[in-house]
Amino acid sequence: MPKIRSRHIVARITNDSGSPVVFVLEPWGEVYEMPVSATFDVVSEETPDGTAEVRVGDNRFTVYGWPGASLEVVPESGRLRTIPDAAAEAKFLKRPVTRRKTPRLATARSAKARA
Repeated sequence: MPKIRSRHIVARITNDSGSPVVFVLEPWGEVYEMPVSATFDVVSEETPDGTAEVRVGDNRFTVYGWPGASLEVVPESGRLRTIPDAAAEAKFLKRPVTRRKTPRLATARSAKARA
């Protein structure tokens, strides 16, 4: 007889913002579409030995797991769509793709130029 695994909800997130948002599960880097009024449960198959941290930003919910956590996102609707990259995320949110500038590393030549 297979062992029945218990599931523990460590966070329940509902998108009440009135517009679609991006849902991110860290540190795994999993990115999902979260439509208006959607509810996602973040579950653990073990008894949680840590606490999930939830951060809310512009068009984004991010849930951070703790060291040793094994978490899964379970949508109330049963449908979960991943977002593969920044371009797909921008299309989902209907906004232009913005690229973050990577800071230049200082070199001996650039340090002399500033002096």
